[in-house]
Amino acid sequence: MNKFSVNHKISAFAIAVATAFVCSSANAGGWKATVSNDFTATSDITGWEFTLPWNSTYKTSDYLLEKGYLELQMLQTDKGGSVLSPKFLIKGNIKVTVKHYMHQADAPYFGNIELRDETSAPTQFSGIANVIHLGFQNSDYSPDYVCSAFDIPRVADTNGCIPKSFQGTTTSSSLYDRWITTIIRYSPQNGKLTIDYENDGTIDFNGTVSKKGRFTPSRIAFSGYGWYTGHFHRIDSVRIESTN
Repeated sequence: MNKFSVNHKISAFAIAVATAFVCSSANAGGWKATVSNDFTATSDITGWEFTLPWNSTYKTSDYLLEKGYLELQMLQTDKGGSVLSPKFLIKGNIKVTVKHYMHQADAPYFGNIELRDETSAPTQFSGIANVIHLGFQNSDYSPDYVCSAFDIPRVADTNGCIPKSFQGTTTSSSLYDRWITTIIRYSPQNGKLTIDYENDGTIDFNGTVSKKGRFTPSRIAFSGYGWYTGHFHRIDSVRIESTN
């Protein structure tokens, strides 16, 4: 399978980037692979938008594609560090599996994974119409600032903290400087959201997106943003499955 695959009728845009799009087959348990990208070739980033977390008009070249992963870099203060995928189409529940590696320099860090709707531009997550934001931030911000919690992963949407029945005590910084595989499961129908930060079989977050905040994702975004420079976020692979 090559890389960024979409299971729907091929549009003119998809034809233009055909080398990065292929169809995929159903898996056991009813899951069907919609996106699969292992970032091993330049064609794997065709159609991806490299920009700022809050400014979609700014385009950056502060990224690296080598050694089988995509590295989002912070080489300039307040520039770089984010990428938005091409659009994909799903109809049912969604399962996102990301193998990644985060590094914090000597300043607050906000590495994250986001699910967005097709109209969402890469801006600060609180200003996007529809988003589910998983932020592995480590900063001085307390829980009263946009659902932050110092060194605890942040799970939020544009309405603030996503209501939870459980969140573990794993710190963001304990997940840095090593490869981890994060698994996100989300149902747009009932809002059920579960997250396993490092694929150890333990659910680290269990919550429900409010009716107002529910949507069907059609893009995924990653960021390695942090204050000043030196931070990065490496994405080894991303796989998105749905129950279409």
